[in-house]
Amino acid sequence: MDDSLSRQNSPSGGLTSALASEACAPGEGSPQPIGAPEDWMMPFSDFLQRGNLPDGATDARRLVQRAKSYKLAGGQIYRRSASGVLLQCVPPKEGKKLLLDIHAGIYAHHAAPRALVVKSFRHGFYWPTALTDARDIIRTCKG
Repeated sequence: MDDSLSRQNSPSGGLTSALASEACAPGEGSPQPIGAPEDWMMPFSDFLQRGNLPDGATDARRLVQRAKSYKLAGGQIYRRSASGVLLQCVPPKEGKKLLLDIHAGIYAHHAAPRALVVKSFRHGFYWPTALTDARDIIRTCKG
């Protein structure tokens, strides 16, 4: 994937982690394409690509407000972080795999849930259930 977008506003020059490249290597670990079923990104992609809004004024207003933080580039959705760096949006399944790699992988970072999430976001990935997923991983860890 073109990570020039993540370098755009990043003082460090973007993703340079082996973990990031492993988590999104083409094939089995690559993120689902936009439009995949059960995808939390579907409402954002529909709105950003076609301007489709959900039924109901409240849901439509909420989506328009939240979509201001998202960009569509090269068929992939990115979320702008508070520091202005674009984070690649991934499905929860890929996010959990990333957290497991950080927590119990080669570098075994057995830390608090929030620290795991910060580390995954620092590597340039985003999904909305990250903190809940990290709590579940740590709660079930036997190490």
